[in-house]
Amino acid sequence: QVVYASESSLLSQARSQFKTQFAKVDVIQKNKWGKAFLSLGQLSLATEAPLDDFFQSLSDLLRDLENQLGDETDYWAIRTVDHQTLIEEFTRQRSSAEADIANAKSKLDGTLYPSREDTERRIHQAEVLIEQNQEAIAQELSLIHI
Repeated sequence: QVVYASESSLLSQARSQFKTQFAKVDVIQKNKWGKAFLSLGQLSLATEAPLDDFFQSLSDLLRDLENQLGDETDYWAIRTVDHQTLIEEFTRQRSSAEADIANAKSKLDGTLYPSREDTERRIHQAEVLIEQNQEAIAQELSLIHI
């Protein structure tokens, strides 16, 4: 009876491990790479090729994928730095342009527009004086001709 309990316990453990392994295989099959690996494994078993060759091929593939991922990560990091540099340069240029606009507006409002108004006023005064002088000259000339 002790033997049966031990065999039953072993059988129960084996079933549990079998279910766990099938659950892992199920998860792997849901991934396209996992599915490809399982297919390669099945092909290797079907052709009775040595499993060491299969595992070596998987190892090589994983190494190549890790290298490719490293290259992509490095490229992404470089492009991110380039992008950040461009953003900083554009931000600096925009701030500089906004400061230039503010300075120009300040100069227009504070100096040029008032100067323009003053200049227009003085031109108008000069035109009035010229007109008065022309009238005075015309009047003097008319007195001389009489």
